[in-house]
Formats: sequence, C-alpha cells, structure tokens
Amino acid sequence: MALAISVSARCDDCIAHHVYDALEAGATKEEVTDALGVAILMGGGTSVVYASHAIEALEQFSEGGRSV
Repeated sequence: MALAISVSARCDDCIAHHVYDALEAGATKEEVTDALGVAILMGGGTSVVYASHAIEALEQFSEGGRSV
C-alpha cells in the first residue's frame, strides 16, 4: 500500500524505494500491479504517469537477478 500512496503522491524516489522493498518482501509482479491499479483509481489520470515509473522500476529491479 505504501507503493500506491507513493504513486498517488507523485514521489519518484518513494516509488523506487517501495517497489524495491515490495520485491524484497516477496511481492509478485501481479501484487505490485494490483497496488498500482488502486493508486490509479484513487489518484486519477496523473497517477497513470507515475504508475508507469513504478513499472519501469519493477522491470529494472527484476532484471537485477530477481525473479518476479
């Protein structure tokens, strides 16, 4: 949920931090994208842009040896 709040608050540094922490805690790609869906529903159109930043971070952290 911290990731969803970060997206709706439009905080890029927070987004990267919370994506990383979610993966470290064992979240799946589906769970991360579900949180992003909540952020978009609550934050409106601008949250779509910041959710895409979270997807980019998810892909980058996944490439770093993490399997999602």
